[in-house]
Amino acid sequence: MKKILTLIVFISPLFLYSQQKEDITIQEPMIRLVPSASPNTGGFMKISNNTPKEIKLIKAESDFSQTVELHNVVFENAKMMMRPIESIVIPANSTVELRPGSLHIMFIGLKNPLTTSDTKKVTLTFDNNKNIVVDMPVKEISMQMKK
Repeated sequence: MKKILTLIVFISPLFLYSQQKEDITIQEPMIRLVPSASPNTGGFMKISNNTPKEIKLIKAESDFSQTVELHNVVFENAKMMMRPIESIVIPANSTVELRPGSLHIMFIGLKNPLTTSDTKKVTLTFDNNKNIVVDMPVKEISMQMKK
Protein backbone atom coordinates (compact mmCIF):
# COMPACT_ATOMS: atom_id res chain seq x y z
CA MET A 1 0.00 0.00 0.00
CA LYS A 2 2.87 2.40 0.80
CA LYS A 3 4.30 1.83 -2.66
CA ILE A 4 1.00 2.72 -4.31
CA LEU A 5 0.63 5.89 -2.22
CA THR A 6 4.21 6.89 -2.99
CA LEU A 7 3.58 6.33 -6.68
CA ILE A 8 0.37 8.42 -6.57
CA VAL A 9 2.12 11.26 -4.72
CA PHE A 10 4.93 11.22 -7.29
CA ILE A 11 2.74 10.96 -10.41
CA SER A 12 -0.06 13.39 -9.41
CA PRO A 13 2.00 16.60 -9.82
CA LEU A 14 3.30 15.36 -13.19
CA PHE A 15 -0.26 14.69 -14.37
CA LEU A 16 -1.45 18.11 -13.20
CA TYR A 17 1.51 19.81 -14.91
CA SER A 18 0.79 18.02 -18.19
CA GLN A 19 -2.84 19.25 -18.06
CA GLN A 20 -1.86 22.92 -17.80
CA LYS A 21 -2.23 25.11 -20.90
CA GLU A 22 0.70 26.87 -22.44
CA ASP A 23 0.85 30.63 -21.77
CA ILE A 24 0.48 31.31 -25.51
CA THR A 25 -1.06 29.00 -28.08
CA ILE A 26 -1.17 29.37 -31.85
CA GLN A 27 -4.01 27.98 -33.97
CA GLU A 28 -4.60 27.82 -37.72
CA PRO A 29 -1.32 29.40 -38.89
CA MET A 30 -1.06 29.98 -42.64
CA ILE A 31 0.70 32.05 -45.27
CA ARG A 32 -1.22 33.34 -48.28
CA LEU A 33 -0.24 31.83 -51.62
CA VAL A 34 0.51 34.65 -54.07
CA PRO A 35 1.43 34.57 -57.78
CA SER A 36 5.11 33.81 -58.36
CA ALA A 37 5.79 37.41 -59.48
CA SER A 38 4.42 38.87 -56.22
CA PRO A 39 7.18 40.05 -53.90
CA ASN A 40 5.09 40.11 -50.70
CA THR A 41 2.50 38.07 -48.82
CA GLY A 42 0.65 37.91 -45.53
CA GLY A 43 0.61 35.49 -42.62
CA PHE A 44 -2.43 34.75 -40.49
CA MET A 45 -3.29 32.80 -37.33
CA LYS A 46 -5.12 32.89 -34.04
CA ILE A 47 -3.00 33.74 -30.99
CA SER A 48 -4.42 32.83 -27.59
CA ASN A 49 -3.14 34.35 -24.37
CA ASN A 50 -3.97 31.89 -21.59
CA THR A 51 -2.64 34.10 -18.79
CA PRO A 52 -4.22 36.76 -16.58
CA LYS A 53 -1.86 39.40 -18.02
CA GLU A 54 -1.81 41.18 -21.41
CA ILE A 55 0.91 39.94 -23.78
CA LYS A 56 2.21 41.66 -26.93
CA LEU A 57 3.56 40.10 -30.09
CA ILE A 58 6.53 42.37 -30.76
CA LYS A 59 8.34 40.70 -33.65
CA ALA A 60 8.13 37.97 -36.30
CA GLU A 61 11.12 36.57 -38.18
CA SER A 62 11.63 34.21 -41.11
CA ASP A 63 14.32 33.23 -43.57
CA PHE A 64 12.10 33.11 -46.69
CA SER A 65 11.63 36.89 -47.00
CA GLN A 66 13.98 39.84 -46.71
CA THR A 67 11.82 41.64 -44.13
CA VAL A 68 9.00 40.68 -41.77
CA GLU A 69 6.67 43.29 -40.28
CA LEU A 70 3.57 43.34 -38.10
CA HIS A 71 0.77 45.15 -39.94
CA ASN A 72 -2.74 46.43 -39.52
CA VAL A 73 -5.22 47.61 -42.13
CA VAL A 74 -6.74 51.04 -41.62
CA PHE A 75 -9.14 53.21 -43.60
CA GLU A 76 -7.49 56.49 -44.49
CA ASN A 77 -8.86 59.10 -46.92
CA ALA A 78 -11.58 56.65 -47.96
CA LYS A 79 -8.94 54.05 -48.86
CA MET A 80 -7.90 50.83 -47.20
CA MET A 81 -4.19 51.06 -46.32
CA MET A 82 -1.75 48.63 -44.69
CA ARG A 83 0.42 50.14 -41.99
CA PRO A 84 3.31 48.65 -40.02
CA ILE A 85 2.71 48.54 -36.27
CA GLU A 86 5.07 48.03 -33.33
CA SER A 87 3.11 45.25 -31.64
CA ILE A 88 -0.08 43.25 -31.55
CA VAL A 89 -1.79 43.18 -28.16
CA ILE A 90 -3.29 39.90 -26.99
CA PRO A 91 -5.45 40.74 -23.95
CA ALA A 92 -5.44 38.51 -20.87
CA ASN A 93 -7.33 35.23 -21.33
CA SER A 94 -8.25 36.16 -24.91
CA THR A 95 -7.62 35.21 -28.52
CA VAL A 96 -6.68 37.64 -31.30
CA GLU A 97 -7.14 36.62 -34.91
CA LEU A 98 -4.67 37.76 -37.55
CA ARG A 99 -6.62 37.71 -40.83
CA PRO A 100 -6.88 39.35 -44.24
CA GLY A 101 -8.07 42.96 -44.04
CA SER A 102 -7.00 43.28 -40.40
CA LEU A 103 -4.00 42.50 -38.21
CA HIS A 104 -1.45 40.27 -39.96
CA ILE A 105 2.23 39.46 -40.47
CA MET A 106 3.68 40.88 -43.68
CA PHE A 107 6.49 39.01 -45.46
CA ILE A 108 8.26 41.51 -47.71
CA GLY A 109 10.74 40.60 -50.44
CA LEU A 110 10.05 36.89 -50.89
CA LYS A 111 13.28 35.13 -51.77
CA ASN A 112 11.57 32.40 -53.82
CA PRO A 113 8.05 31.79 -55.17
CA LEU A 114 5.73 30.01 -52.75
CA THR A 115 3.76 26.82 -53.46
CA THR A 116 0.97 25.10 -51.57
CA SER A 117 3.37 22.26 -50.75
CA ASP A 118 5.52 24.69 -48.70
CA THR A 119 5.53 25.02 -44.93
CA LYS A 120 7.64 27.88 -43.61
CA LYS A 121 9.06 28.37 -40.12
CA VAL A 122 8.29 31.71 -38.51
CA THR A 123 9.58 32.77 -35.11
CA LEU A 124 7.21 34.89 -33.04
CA THR A 125 8.66 37.00 -30.22
CA PHE A 126 6.48 38.21 -27.36
CA ASP A 127 7.12 40.88 -24.73
CA ASN A 128 7.19 38.23 -21.98
CA ASN A 129 10.53 37.01 -23.44
CA LYS A 130 8.89 33.99 -25.05
CA ASN A 131 9.76 32.89 -28.59
CA ILE A 132 7.56 30.43 -30.44
CA VAL A 133 8.58 28.81 -33.73
CA VAL A 134 5.47 28.20 -35.84
CA ASP A 135 5.23 25.94 -38.89
CA MET A 136 3.08 27.92 -41.31
CA PRO A 137 1.70 26.09 -44.36
CA VAL A 138 1.19 28.07 -47.56
CA LYS A 139 -2.48 28.06 -48.56
CA GLU A 140 -4.81 29.66 -51.09
CA ILE A 141 -6.74 32.24 -49.07
CA SER A 142 -9.54 34.44 -50.35
CA MET A 143 -9.36 38.15 -49.57
CA GLN A 144 -11.88 38.64 -46.79
CA MET A 145 -12.46 42.01 -45.22
CA LYS A 146 -12.45 42.30 -41.46
CA LYS A 147 -15.87 41.97 -39.91
